[in-house]
Amino acid sequence: MIDNWLDIVKDAVLILRREEGWRPYIYDDHDGQRIERGQLVRGYPTAMYGMTHFVNDAVPEEIYRLYPKWGDMGLALYVKKIIDYDLQRFKEHILHLNPARLVVLVSMIYQLGTYGVLGFRKMREAILAEDWQWAADEMLYKDGRSKTEWSSWHQQTPKRCEKMAKIMMRGTL
Repeated sequence: MIDNWLDIVKDAVLILRREEGWRPYIYDDHDGQRIERGQLVRGYPTAMYGMTHFVNDAVPEEIYRLYPKWGDMGLALYVKKIIDYDLQRFKEHILHLNPARLVVLVSMIYQLGTYGVLGFRKMREAILAEDWQWAADEMLYKDGRSKTEWSSWHQQTPKRCEKMAKIMMRGTL
């Protein structure tokens, strides 16, 4: 269990608010178009801050006090779920991460899913070695050592990927 989870939730919520943007309606994440009744959905139904599904967990008192609006509370709850459950697949890696780098991992899991982040094997190897430049390069490139072709994550959202790589490299938000 991560002791400073509330600080990580606050930092991750700030980043995810900015990166995801708010939409007060359900839309198709494939094309960003609002979903109307009876419409064929090609991607995933998504709402609020890019949430493809919603959390039904009990709200910890700290989150309830910090985020009284549902959209922010839902985002904070989702980040808490990532911290409590998804990060457990990275137990040996999170020991090497300061809070800013943990926020990067949370943000990556939020966008790519746990299995998507598990695909960054060399990044995880670099984290274990505490080689932050290498870890950042592995986020940006298919092969961080050769730096010849962008990773699929970078191709999808280059600015976001570059911001997260800088945070990973520097260790500060």
